[in-house]
Amino acid sequence: MIEEPMHGHPAVALAAAVGRPDAHAGEVPAVYVQLRPGATATPAELQDWAQAHIVERAAWPKEVKILPTLPTTPVGKIFKPALTDMEIESVVQDEARSAGISLRSCSVLRDPQRGIVVRWAADQDDGALAQRLGRFTFQTERV
Repeated sequence: MIEEPMHGHPAVALAAAVGRPDAHAGEVPAVYVQLRPGATATPAELQDWAQAHIVERAAWPKEVKILPTLPTTPVGKIFKPALTDMEIESVVQDEARSAGISLRSCSVLRDPQRGIVVRWAADQDDGALAQRLGRFTFQTERV
């Protein structure tokens, strides 16, 4: 629904759609792309392409990110958990920035019992970031 239309763009070699955590909707679509050798495209151009070629409005990616290479498994398949982790880390960084907090560290872990856990540290925080992150479905730990 998302990846196939993105592959139709002449500059796109690979595309992978993942969920981006969203405080209101739970998650929204995001897409990562790897460009063909020598090709150029901007995230805005790819966003416009997505909106013109993806029929369902709810499937329009809210974020388009270009990577030099998409992470792959040893057999060459796109490794989406790594992309999901990147999106989660991006959301945490965005929330920290919005709260005026500078993160010292942020890492995404996959715990067999708890699911996705974000460990983060900040030089200053009065609980504002923890409160903001509590709106998302992933677990958090301040370290």
